[in-house]
Amino acid sequence: MTQFPLRRDRKSRARSRALLRAPLAIAIVVAVLAACYGGYALLRPLPASAATPAATLATPTSAKEPIAWPANGVAAVGEVGYDGVLASHGSQERTSIASMTKTITALVVLEKLPLAKGESGPTYTFTETDQKIYQDTVAEGGSRAPVVVGAQVTERQLLEGLMLPSGNNYAITLANWAYGSMENFLPAARAWLDKHGLTDTVLADASGINPASQSSPPNLVEIAKLVLAHPVLSTVVSEKTASIPALGEAGNLKNTNDLLGTGGVIGIKTGTTIVAGACLMFAAEREVAGKKITVVGVVIGAPTHEELFASVSKLLDSTYAAFGKATLIKKGDPVGYIQTPWGSHANVVATEDATAVVWRDSPITRKASIDPLASGKQGDPAGKITVTENGVSAEVPVALADDLDGASIWWRLTNPM
Repeated sequence: MTQFPLRRDRKSRARSRALLRAPLAIAIVVAVLAACYGGYALLRPLPASAATPAATLATPTSAKEPIAWPANGVAAVGEVGYDGVLASHGSQERTSIASMTKTITALVVLEKLPLAKGESGPTYTFTETDQKIYQDTVAEGGSRAPVVVGAQVTERQLLEGLMLPSGNNYAITLANWAYGSMENFLPAARAWLDKHGLTDTVLADASGINPASQSSPPNLVEIAKLVLAHPVLSTVVSEKTASIPALGEAGNLKNTNDLLGTGGVIGIKTGTTIVAGACLMFAAEREVAGKKITVVGVVIGAPTHEELFASVSKLLDSTYAAFGKATLIKKGDPVGYIQTPWGSHANVVATEDATAVVWRDSPITRKASIDPLASGKQGDPAGKITVTENGVSAEVPVALADDLDGASIWWRLTNPM
């Protein structure tokens, strides 16, 4: 009795079971792949949103009244903390600067013999050489400060004699004391000027009686800023009077700057020669809209000191009138938007006001830096906007003005790449 039909039935059933298991295996593979894909699609990092700031904006402030420039001569004004000049009048080329030269002499001497705030410095004893310098100064008709051979004076007192009565002889004495001779002083002055970028300024002497000692109004504005930045010289130029007891009655010094203490004027230096005319390098402090503004400037070439002082007073009044409070940005001002790859969109706005006291026509730039958020609610932080005026920057936070919807599950599943 043969068994072949039975073996065929067993093989048939095995093939049937194998055929039944194939779809199940395929389904399992498909399910595993789907699970893997779904996990990848749902958990993968989302592509970055497009954070688009508004174009950098420059908003000039409104112009105020015109500047009252002097009828005679040339002029320039600047502000402490502001790079360069605010405004200028007439030729800005190099010209003779008379005794304003002494501001440079003082700063160069202080480079060699430095003084800290409150210090009087080392003591100097007047010699026969200083007496001869005094006599030469008288002979050439220059301004001078008293000398008593054998009298001992401090460096600060010499600076006061240099800056208040404008002693030409003290300029030479200080230069010789600090550098040994005028031949050594002048190269040192050139090096100091170059270090500070004052390439329009040249010194032919220490006092300015030589018409070849010259500078430009923009350079003189920068020199005035350097004078105010010095802890000792800034106080010397603000003194109406000073006393050098070692010189007796002659040691009572008076500042030649008649504007000192009026209209906010705090210094700095007068000057007069036939070539330069009546000159004044000046500084003033006044408050504008709650902010202290320090203005520096120069007028060169007035016919008399009376006209000079009157014109500088008007110049200062009109200069301060040209400052005003400006709104740099307002709360709610649009600064850009965020656009997501899945179609969500939200505007971005400033969250607070920013104001400043600014010079007329001063450009205000606004540059936004927006975070490329994937989602968020209205009011959520979204970066910052940097507002810059006069070289000074302030940062204002920005936030979403609308809800920014995140990516949906469907979008994630249908956008694998």
